[in-house]
Amino acid sequence: MRAQGYDLQAAVPTPAPHASRSERRFPYGIDDIAWARRHGLGAPDSRRAAQAVRARRTTSPRRQPPGFQRALSGDRRNVVEIRLPTGYTVGASRVGCAAAAQGLLYGDMPRWFRANTLVMNLSAEVGRRVTNEPVFAARMRAWNRCVDHAGYAARSPQDMQEQYLRRSADLPPTRRRALQVRMAIAQARCVRRSGLASTGRRLARRERRHVASTYRAAIQDQRRLARAALERLSELRL
Repeated sequence: MRAQGYDLQAAVPTPAPHASRSERRFPYGIDDIAWARRHGLGAPDSRRAAQAVRARRTTSPRRQPPGFQRALSGDRRNVVEIRLPTGYTVGASRVGCAAAAQGLLYGDMPRWFRANTLVMNLSAEVGRRVTNEPVFAARMRAWNRCVDHAGYAARSPQDMQEQYLRRSADLPPTRRRALQVRMAIAQARCVRRSGLASTGRRLARRERRHVASTYRAAIQDQRRLARAALERLSELRL
């Protein structure tokens, strides 16, 4: 970038903070009733979330000099693409400083892009396979009926979280907290009664093995390229 007249400072990554008890992940719905009583849905404060969205919309990004983005990321006339198992196609330019840096580090930019992009999206393929399983769909319908009976017509646990954000937007803090806990407990009870989460976890374990076997070549290629890049770093003068 400096050779093209742009002063781009490399950012030093900061370690990701350890997740707290209130940040537990429930990919197939909360199934811990005690956790739900303490932490609700684990949803952010809806007013603060809305304020953050408005702030992002009203804050103008720092203007970049002409040609900066093209120098960094190239253009769409010369791209490498990969079609993911989920059906989406992802592409990246073969030219530009980012592509040049990847080529220098990994030895083959298109090969690295394809292998790494595929591997980084395999969790989405696992999730797709799980939700397409008839037994999981049956558990979800049972969960739907249960939460509907409890007064919360929701298509999925994720939809229930979105409902909470809409319902709580204009409530005072104490009522927001009470609503979130009620909805979380209802979700957890229905997840346990329907077997939604236990079925999802069981299917996910099976599908991860299948996905790892199906895409073993890409996984091994990504690891080989990453290991070679680590060895190459000692040879590069950065």
